[in-house]
Amino acid sequence: MVHPTEIRFSISPSSAVELNMTSALANYATEADGNLKSSMLVWLCLLTYVATTDGMLYPQESETREVVSLDGIWKFKWDKNHEGFSDIWFSKELQNWTSMPVPSSFNDIPVSSSLRDHVGWVWYQRSFYAPTTWLKHNLRVFIRLGSVHYAANVWLKGELVTSHRGGALPFQGEVTQSVNYGGENIVTVAANNTLSQHTIPQGTVLHTNNTNRYPLDYTKYSIVPDYFNYAGIHRPVVLYTVPQTFIDDIIVHTDINDTTGVVHYTVSYNVGEYGVVDPACHVELLDHQGVMVSNGTGLVGTLYIPEANFWWPRLTHSRPGYLYTLKISLIDNDELLDVYRLCIGLRTLQWNSTTLLLNKRPIYLAGFGKHEDAN
Repeated sequence: MVHPTEIRFSISPSSAVELNMTSALANYATEADGNLKSSMLVWLCLLTYVATTDGMLYPQESETREVVSLDGIWKFKWDKNHEGFSDIWFSKELQNWTSMPVPSSFNDIPVSSSLRDHVGWVWYQRSFYAPTTWLKHNLRVFIRLGSVHYAANVWLKGELVTSHRGGALPFQGEVTQSVNYGGENIVTVAANNTLSQHTIPQGTVLHTNNTNRYPLDYTKYSIVPDYFNYAGIHRPVVLYTVPQTFIDDIIVHTDINDTTGVVHYTVSYNVGEYGVVDPACHVELLDHQGVMVSNGTGLVGTLYIPEANFWWPRLTHSRPGYLYTLKISLIDNDELLDVYRLCIGLRTLQWNSTTLLLNKRPIYLAGFGKHEDAN
């Protein structure tokens, strides 16, 4: 049993987020613009659709996986007249666009004060080619966006493939059936940076009806935090492939027992239409030189590492930040189905009313967090 003030370090690269968004989106749509067209409201409601797998491991290349970056210069257009949805910009090439780097904050790139202060929808678009080998090898294809502030819809060839609300988290959608293999594909992203009382961080949208004091359709936006509302596609955008049966999530809990390191692991996998239903799972733990120091089998298990190298911060140990590599392989009749490597550090964290303990030793923390826009 874990003591209430003890954490045996846990690692899970997944981003399984449960959202209750219906009422928030209704308010979000109302606050975004008092005169939103009905078509725009429909697409806002589609933001309740979040297409992710259960685990969403960080994309990496391996013997069984490919990663293709979509970062670079995208077409960009800001929707100052709220016409993007009614004119179905997502189903055709953008017109009268400007260039925008991805990832970046769209309101930190231009010199235009109008775009810097823009609150509402902006549109991104670019094209890519998908190799026919992906189709030949029956691979599954996902598009992953590391972060879009604050809400986003993503289309591929005019088909909505994923949506998300929450600017700090990654999201993805499977596009296996949507990709044009061996030909050009156009991906379109619509992003909205409006903040309300139902977003994190919070903001307010004020619509005034007093034309004696304000211009017609005057809208005032404000945010609660004391920093600028940077917005746009803030993290890398990638396409990645996985086999029909692939490793979906890895959860790791680490512990230490004297000089022995302990790794408790749980692996989950996803099976596609043509996948292997019951693969074998092989687990290896490698040191920083790639030498195996422990191994096991099964989706759930525990590894023990005698005379282990624990994880320590800089200036607290002669070998700081030591990481092992946890290698997970799915096997079917000696055929490698999928492999994923996860770097982990062996450490524990405990505390009481006076002391913070890292690996059962007191540690002193100095300094504080301060964001760059603070006065």
